Amino acid sequence: MKVVICGNYGATNLGDEAILDGILSLIGNVDHGADITVLSANPDDTMVRHEVKSEYLLPCGPRSFIKGLLGGHIGRTFKAIQDCDAFILGGGGLLSDEKMMAMVIWPLQAAFARLYKKPIFCLGQSVGPLQTFFGRMMARNVFKKVLSATVRDTKSQQVLHNLGVSMPPVLADPAFCVHVAGPLDSKRENLFFFSLRGWRVKENEAMYKYIAQLINWIWTEYGFKTVLVPFSEFPENDTVILNNIFAQVANPDAAEVLEYSGDYRKVIELMKLCKAVIGMRLHSLIFATMTQTPFMALSYSDKVRNLTSDLEMDGYAFDWGKTNLDELKAGFKRLMQDYDRSALNLGEKNLLMRAKAHQHEELLRTFFNAAKKRSI
Repeated sequence: MKVVICGNYGATNLGDEAILDGILSLIGNVDHGADITVLSANPDDTMVRHEVKSEYLLPCGPRSFIKGLLGGHIGRTFKAIQDCDAFILGGGGLLSDEKMMAMVIWPLQAAFARLYKKPIFCLGQSVGPLQTFFGRMMARNVFKKVLSATVRDTKSQQVLHNLGVSMPPVLADPAFCVHVAGPLDSKRENLFFFSLRGWRVKENEAMYKYIAQLINWIWTEYGFKTVLVPFSEFPENDTVILNNIFAQVANPDAAEVLEYSGDYRKVIELMKLCKAVIGMRLHSLIFATMTQTPFMALSYSDKVRNLTSDLEMDGYAFDWGKTNLDELKAGFKRLMQDYDRSALNLGEKNLLMRAKAHQHEELLRTFFNAAKKRSI
C-alpha cells in the first residue's frame, strides 16, 4: 500500500508526534511493507524523527502558497496524494473551531484527497467544540465523505451524531500504541510534573498567580519540587508561559523550567520518575495514564473533559479560568489521599485504552482492502 498520513506533525507539538508514532505502529502491524508519506509542517524534521518519507502540508494562505509554489513543495505534495492508494487524516483534535483556521487547514487537505478520488480514513479524531455554523458545516462535510472513521472519545461520537453523521466507533488516541516500559514505584522521586499551554481567556493572569501559589504550597506541604515541562515551541511557546509562572513562585527552589525537548519519549521517561502530574496539555494526561502517574487536569477544551470522563477521573478535572487556589489545593490533597487507588485505576485504564487503540488495526485492514479494490 502507498499511504499518505496527514496531521499536525512537524509543528513542535509533542502530543502530535506521539500520535504519528502510534499511527505508524498501527500501519506497520497491518502492512509491514507499506510505502508511507507523511504530510508535515516540517518534512525534514519528520523524516529524521520518524524515519519516514515526508512532504509539506498543502498551503492554506497566500504567503505559504507562493512559498510552496516557488519551492516546488506543492507539486511534490500533489504527486504524493495522486500516487497514494489511501489517505489517513489523523489523529488528534483537528476539527474544532476554537481555532477557526483549523476548520480551513484540515478540510482542505481532505478535499484534495477526494479530488484525486482517494479513500480517506479519519483516524483517532476528537471533534469539537463546534460553536459556529461554518465549523459544523466543515466537520460534517469531512466525515460524511470518508470511507472509514474513528473517534477517540464518546463525546466526539455524540457531536457527529448531532451533525447527522453516522456514529463512528469510539476507540482511543493512537498515542496509546506507543510502548512504554512499566514504571517502578520505587524509582519515583519527590518531583511533581506540570504542563501548561497558553489559552485565550481573560482570567489567565489570575490563573497563573494561582498556579505559582500552588507550586509553592506543594513544595512547603509535601516537599515536591515542580518541573515545568513545555510541550510545544511553535507557534505556541509553552516556555514563555512557564517562565511567567516561575517568576511568581515565592521560593525559587520549589520549581524548575525545563528546556523544550522535541523528543516526547524523554518527557515520558521523566514523568515515570514523578509522583504526580498537573496537566493542561491533553497528552500530558495521556502520558500520565500510560505511566500510571496520578494526575489533576486543567481543562481548557472539551477534549480534556472528554478524556477525564472516559478515564473516570472527572473528580480531578478543573476548568481553566473557572477554578481557584483553594479548589486546586483541595484537589491535590484528595489526589494524595487517593494516590494508590488513582494509580491502580490509571493502570487499568491504560490497558483498556491501549487495547482500544490497537482495534484500529482491524479497521485499517478493511480500509486497505477496500482501497486496493478501488485502485484495480
